[in-house]
Amino acid sequence: IRVASTTSAKGLAGSIISSICGGNTVSLEGMGHGAVGQAVKAVAIANGTLATKGYILNIVPSMVNKDVLGVGTDEFTTKTITVLRLKKVTL
Repeated sequence: IRVASTTSAKGLAGSIISSICGGNTVSLEGMGHGAVGQAVKAVAIANGTLATKGYILNIVPSMVNKDVLGVGTDEFTTKTITVLRLKKVTL
C-alpha cells in the first residue's frame, strides 16, 4: 500500500486490520518522513485495535531503491514497512 504524508492514518489502519484479519501480510511503502510517520501511526492504531482481538503485530522496516520512471535513470529510496501478524494470544 502506498502511503503519503496526507494519507489518513485511521483509514490506513482500517486497511491494515482488514488485511491482517484475512491472514495477509501488509507492505506499506512511502517516500519522506511524513509518509513514514503516517505509516507508523497507522500501524500503532491497528495494533491497538487488533490487540483487543488477541493479535500481536510485528513490523520489519527496510529501504528499497525504486526506478520511478521505468527507464533506469531516476531512482529514489522508498521506505517500506512490512506488517506481520505474529500470533493470536489468549487474553
